[in-house]
Order: sequence, then structure tokens, then C-alpha cells
Amino acid sequence: MRIARIITSTLIAASLVLVFCASPVTAHTTPKPPPLTLQTPTVELSLQIISVTTQVRPGQSATLVAQTIPGAKCSIAVYYKSGKSTASGLYPKTANNSGRVSWTWKVGTRTTPGNWPIVVTASYGGKTITRSTSISVISAVKLNGGTDDIVYITRTGAKYHRAGCRYLSQSCIRIERVEAIRRGYTPCSVCHP
Repeated sequence: MRIARIITSTLIAASLVLVFCASPVTAHTTPKPPPLTLQTPTVELSLQIISVTTQVRPGQSATLVAQTIPGAKCSIAVYYKSGKSTASGLYPKTANNSGRVSWTWKVGTRTTPGNWPIVVTASYGGKTITRSTSISVISAVKLNGGTDDIVYITRTGAKYHRAGCRYLSQSCIRIERVEAIRRGYTPCSVCHP
């Protein structure tokens, strides 16, 4: 009986091993989600010139402000009679987070008066857009239809004068009319500058 029990136990154990080994093992797995595909949103490239210094004299600074899309690579070119300007403020820039970009540069002291083109370019995502405007370089001596733009002030007075005015006997400081007006000086009632 004991042998029969051992044989029965052995047969039961062997059949369990066979059943276990013959059954396919299936593991519980979580299905994989489809791979993510990142799509770059389609952004329409735009470029608008917001403001530009319209009149400037040789030796003064000019500024141009443009609006495009954030991150756009932007460049500017100013063309005078002598050719493309190499002024130190005219280098490529990247538009800020709101899409603004600006340049300020000094117009050369020997720049020829006239209207000169400015070309602004923006590039983004393989696309490029260009806009043009102009700047007027005016004579350092003449303004307002050819009237002489140089006047004279004194160290203590509140008026501006023509050269030779009797009120200039104590001091005589040369200044541009627009600067004198900006500082609050008013025209002399004797020499009528």
C-alpha cells in the first residue's frame, strides 16, 4: 500500500508538472499607446514696420521697430548713396516673445541728404518675408523750406537770436533752432530769428 501511495503521489506530481509545462504562460501586459507625433502648429509668418525715424540729420540716431512672430530671425539693411550702411546697430536679431524687434543706429556725419530705402527681412520655418520703408536724411544746415536753422543763445537769457543781434554781445552760443525750442527758448523780439 505504501508503494501504491508513493506511485500515486508521483503520478499526480508528474501530471501537474506536465499540465503546468504544457500550458502556455500568459503574462498580463498593458497595451502600448500609439507613439506620440508632435506636430508643429502652422504659424503664418508676418512682418509689419511699426515705426521708423522719418527725418534725421547726419550724426543723429535713427530707430526702426517691427512686429513679426516670436522667434523669427530678422535683419535690416539701410542703403545710402554710398551703398549699404555698416553702422554698428544694424545687425541681425531674433524677435522677442511678443514678436517685436528694433534697431537703433547712428547716421554717418558725411551721409548725403536724401530719401534712402530701408529693407527689413524676417525668416521662420523656412519662410521669408520682406518689407521696405525709407528714411529721409536732411541737411545739417537747412530745414523748414530752406530757412537757416542755426540760431544763437546766451548763457543767461531765455531767447534765441540771429547772428549779429545786439543781445549777443556778452555771450554767443551756437545751437540748432529745433534744439533751442526743445529747451524752452523763444525767439528774440528784436532780431526776429
